[in-house]
Amino acid sequence: MKIKQFKKIIPRVAAALIILFLISQGILKRAEDSKPAASGILERDRIELPSRSAEQILTLHVREGDFVKAGDPVSTQDSRRAASRYNGALAEYNRAQASLEKMKNGPRPQEINQVEALLTAAEGLLKERYTNLERARALDQKNLNSKMELDSAESSYIQALGNRNELAARLKLLREGNRAEDIRMAQAALDTAAAQLEQAQIDLDDLTIKAPVEGVIDSLPLEEGATPKTGQTVAVLLASRLPYARVYIPEEWHGHLAPGDAVQLKMDGYSGLISGRIR
Repeated sequence: MKIKQFKKIIPRVAAALIILFLISQGILKRAEDSKPAASGILERDRIELPSRSAEQILTLHVREGDFVKAGDPVSTQDSRRAASRYNGALAEYNRAQASLEKMKNGPRPQEINQVEALLTAAEGLLKERYTNLERARALDQKNLNSKMELDSAESSYIQALGNRNELAARLKLLREGNRAEDIRMAQAALDTAAAQLEQAQIDLDDLTIKAPVEGVIDSLPLEEGATPKTGQTVAVLLASRLPYARVYIPEEWHGHLAPGDAVQLKMDGYSGLISGRIR
């Protein structure tokens, strides 16, 4: 009798356990559903590579879907004009550098010797012209020459005097050397030329567009032979670094969330939860 009663109790207990299990699952499901949740999508950084110069695209080094590493060339544009500007800037830099070196080194001994020789000759000529002028004045007082002859002698003397004085001043400057302010001006000219050369180098380098990070070429809006406008996109790169979730948060949550808060993500096709933080 007891065995029969026990057998009758077993189905009742089993049924009760099943009901409790179903109830608990429902409670858990409702609890899970009651947690705040928001939807979003996984994204990678999309990087547009712009043209920095309105020059014709000569070569596309990649195709759509190609994987590139940081620094790999993507496209090359016509560099003839940029190369010409660079060569001009380089020539100006070399000229400014040579001028500064000359200023710092001062005059060479042979330059001083050359001016000394010219000054000696100029002083000899000045004495000769002075003698001629004195003779012309003496003859003029005796009315033995014309007014034109006296004027010519005076003009020749003044010209020789000016030449002598100019050479004397030049020799004085050579012996004293270059002034500090002249050297500073030459240094400033060299610095300006260096900045212009650096900019010319940047302009030349910009004609080869390179991948800033590794990733996959998503699209190439232009073809070889096209001439883009300055700033126009030449290629679009999807970065290979870790993707991020862009989640659209309800407005009423904004006051309760902040950068650094921990969250859990559930992704389609993946059974587990992914821990993350708000960026």
